[in-house]
Amino acid sequence: MARLAVVSDIHGNAFALDTVLASIEHDGIDQIVYLGDLAEGGPRPAEAIERLAALNCPAVLGNTDDYFIKPLPEKFQKDPEWRDVVTWGNEQLNESHRAFLRSLPLTVEIDLDGETITCYHASPKSYGDLIFPDTPESDLETWFAGVDSPLLIGGHTHQQMLRRWNGRLLMNPGSAGRSFHHLPIGSGSARPWCEYAVITRENGETRVEFRHIPLDLDGMIADARKSGLPHVESWIAEWT
Repeated sequence: MARLAVVSDIHGNAFALDTVLASIEHDGIDQIVYLGDLAEGGPRPAEAIERLAALNCPAVLGNTDDYFIKPLPEKFQKDPEWRDVVTWGNEQLNESHRAFLRSLPLTVEIDLDGETITCYHASPKSYGDLIFPDTPESDLETWFAGVDSPLLIGGHTHQQMLRRWNGRLLMNPGSAGRSFHHLPIGSGSARPWCEYAVITRENGETRVEFRHIPLDLDGMIADARKSGLPHVESWIAEWT
């Protein structure tokens, strides 16, 4: 039996990443793959990079990872709060952190007990595409042209998903570190959790499990307030 933990979209929340890694270790899972958006937006960008780098696991580049290795897109420079957060996050990183981000590819392939899995952030063609349960098949045909893997996994939308398409499975593990950012402020109050997924292969059978891991909300908020993150109360409001 082979088991793969699929983790994505930490967004600088090293406290949440530690929570997920403790769950993975408790379950004795063999391997981890990380699907991008590692450092931007949260209180501990450098620590998030350091923790993932120490795992030496396959990982891909996310769209917000590029904010630390390329100029910030002009459309975001017009948002003063976002600009402050990214500027501060950049100040927390050193050249080794940026070198790690620059080393990340757009896609990786993993062999899990004889099954090839293609991993990416948004699609194999781009880290900015959006895949939802109702995304038109014509878009999927374009984005996955030339990709033959039976299991296709990406993040980006912060929404867990399992979708059948052309005899294959499209999967999204959700967000480990910012699972409610796409919801109205305050929507996360009833369920502060980390999201990830586990893929198990045994005797030719594939099983997919979605995980919701409870967070120590008070501990995470206290850590965020000590971090120096600009506009930290806006970040906290996503969870409360």
